[in-house]
Amino acid sequence: MAQSVVSDTLQGATDEQAYGRYRHEPGYYKNDINNLGKEAFANFGASAATNNDLSIEQIKKYFPTGYNIWEQMRVIGQNVLVFLDVFPGRYIKKCSLN
Repeated sequence: MAQSVVSDTLQGATDEQAYGRYRHEPGYYKNDINNLGKEAFANFGASAATNNDLSIEQIKKYFPTGYNIWEQMRVIGQNVLVFLDVFPGRYIKKCSLN
């Protein structure tokens, strides 16, 4: 997984000029400017969710700013979940799609 995380994110971060063994089809990042953020978020999250230490170390090494932003978002997300858990019902009903 570590190779695919770095290769995939590197492809988008370099305007598809550099990539490793794993990549998306040509034009994937150029056709939608949001794809880099989506892919980075997915790759960083998958590495953390699976406790893949090698992937996380590679992300920190090659994408330190992106990792720091992702980590801040993760912490904020955890705080929101704790808040909703402390005040159940009141806020969940307001956010409900039903």
